[in-house]
Amino acid sequence: MALEDNVKRLVSEVTRLNREAGVEVDPNVIAYMACLKEVEKAWEEVTGGASITSGPFEPPLIAKLGALLSSELRATSSPYLAAAKLQVMMEVEFKRQRAAVDVETEEHAESADMLARSIISTPSTRSTTVAQSERLHRQVVEYVCVKSRLGPAIADETAREEVRAAVESVFPLSALARFLTLGEAERTHQIEELARICLGICLYNRHTGQGGYALPPASSSYVPQAQRLARDLTRHSVDALADVRLLSAYQVGHDAPGASPEDAAAARARAGAEALACAQALSTLQQLSADLAAGLDAAQQLEEETQHVLEVVSAEVGSSAAVQKDAVFPLFERAGKLHVALGEELRLLVVRQRLFDAASSLLGGYDAMVPRAGSISVNGKKTTLKPSPAARALTVASVAERAADDAAAAAPPPDWPPPVPDGLEFVAVPASEGDADLLHMLQGLSLGGFCPVALAKSGLLRPAAPSVGLLREHASGQLLGFFSAAALAEYAAGYSSEGAASSARAGATDSTAADGAGAATESVAVDEEGGAEGGTEAGAASAQAVGGSSGGGGGGVLSRRLDEVVLERPLLWRLLGRSDELHPALSLQAVVDAMSGPLKVDFASQTPTHFVEKHIDYTYEWNEWALRRRALALANLRQKRTHSTQTAQSHYKRDGDTQVWLPKAATVQTCVDKGQAMPKKLQYVQGLRGAPATKMHVVRLELDLGQPHQH
Repeated sequence: MALEDNVKRLVSEVTRLNREAGVEVDPNVIAYMACLKEVEKAWEEVTGGASITSGPFEPPLIAKLGALLSSELRATSSPYLAAAKLQVMMEVEFKRQRAAVDVETEEHAESADMLARSIISTPSTRSTTVAQSERLHRQVVEYVCVKSRLGPAIADETAREEVRAAVESVFPLSALARFLTLGEAERTHQIEELARICLGICLYNRHTGQGGYALPPASSSYVPQAQRLARDLTRHSVDALADVRLLSAYQVGHDAPGASPEDAAAARARAGAEALACAQALSTLQQLSADLAAGLDAAQQLEEETQHVLEVVSAEVGSSAAVQKDAVFPLFERAGKLHVALGEELRLLVVRQRLFDAASSLLGGYDAMVPRAGSISVNGKKTTLKPSPAARALTVASVAERAADDAAAAAPPPDWPPPVPDGLEFVAVPASEGDADLLHMLQGLSLGGFCPVALAKSGLLRPAAPSVGLLREHASGQLLGFFSAAALAEYAAGYSSEGAASSARAGATDSTAADGAGAATESVAVDEEGGAEGGTEAGAASAQAVGGSSGGGGGGVLSRRLDEVVLERPLLWRLLGRSDELHPALSLQAVVDAMSGPLKVDFASQTPTHFVEKHIDYTYEWNEWALRRRALALANLRQKRTHSTQTAQSHYKRDGDTQVWLPKAATVQTCVDKGQAMPKKLQYVQGLRGAPATKMHVVRLELDLGQPHQH
């Protein structure tokens, strides 16, 4: 209770500080980072040795711890923060998706139960009319559609008619009278069985190519999506595995010429933090990949069994016009059950796609020491991505040299396999045929597929090489892999069945049994190459520290040493699958559950006690950041200038005069005033009257009067 209370108060304080700084951080990340810092004992100097699990902290101490945690959460390129965020936010996403699936399942069950109650509660009376019986039969058809998840049958008339015909063939309208005489328990059993049988009939119709309109898309439509998701998971996993190998090589690399020891040590620490982040990404992707593979196998098995049942029904029906109900109804019901289970698996495929999208958005988030790509295009020009200054402080071998060294380390000697003591079993594994095959082998190994010897001796995350062989512990059931043959031989040489049994009994938190073995582990020299000759004194001492002496305590020493490494680097507990009982603060589920409720953040507000107008300043601002914003606005206002524009439509707003020059009254006199007229032509007829001897004549005259030459 003290842990939850202190964590919530820290989250409230950090949220307030981040909000004032304009930074948004998820409360789950804040709470998990607080728990990690508690496990690391990073706050002992501030708290005076007090723990957040011991009792409630005072407000001044909460303020100090909140300020420290807020500064760490604002780091822009922190692989430590990226790994922590990936762990806790994937747990939140898992919980969110589980809740969404549960809500959808509950809503579907509630809808089906509501229809079932309506059918079951119908009373049995002799006065039941035909209309009432038909209405009840339609309710039965609707129940079958909802219960069997036949969504198209609810909206499409053709699909609904197919379901109605299936119900009619099993439960005709004439059977309602007998159905209403049954008890509620028997009615419930019969309508549930009816839904499964009708679903099987629809499946048979689709199988024969004569229907199936009410069914959702077949499972074959989901296969391309699942295959694409599997390819994406494999591609990201291969990249993460390559990054872990490269960063492990940097951790054991030599100091670069001219680099100071401090820079080289800082580079190794950075490489270790990035290796942990990449290993966590690899573990998350591997979990999703294994879950997807299991889901696809289950879906394929259900699909094959459904097809087998439908083939049996086809053989039973054949070309017969009628068959015995007792022969085919159990088969239809079996097919319906299998299809319901197949539908659940296909629904989970959508959930897995959402989880992968969430994981993809959380990958990275920091500047890598060594960029994966060789070059990128910036504004149409190729720009080579160079290692960071931290990476240039160390020298590592080339890719080919590292591959050759790994192959040489994984090559077993002639006298392989080595003798293993009681309690261990050597498991031979064929060589992998590429990184994709290697990733598939690593999925079933304990400790996330990393070598326990490298972890116990130097804290290095070295991926196991299954081709060397595996060791199975009978006491704990763990299947361990090793990155080299020498590491496997070293572990087997120092193991004893008595030590494994004591480890299984003592557990990870038995500090009393660790007193005798702690001194041995302190003097272990870190062998960065992982090889130790079993015949030398150094090899014997190292084997005793890792696996324990032959007299007993072997398994317990390794387990305790791994627990010590986890407590030093608490992000490893999730990666290695160690027990959360190592420390009370190591529980992701507890953190997520504590943050799922409402979070209270303290903010002050003040109201006047006596409403006296002259003593109240309504423009008072208590928030310092609001005052700063106001000051910035005023400072920005000083840089402004007032501009105005006069338009033709706005002239009435000003008082103005306009002066123009009027035209003058003046005439112009010419020297000569002349005119001109055209000759006037006339024509008339003469001789139309008079004596008979008079003749007609046409007289034409052309009068040219008033010409200029006449003046």
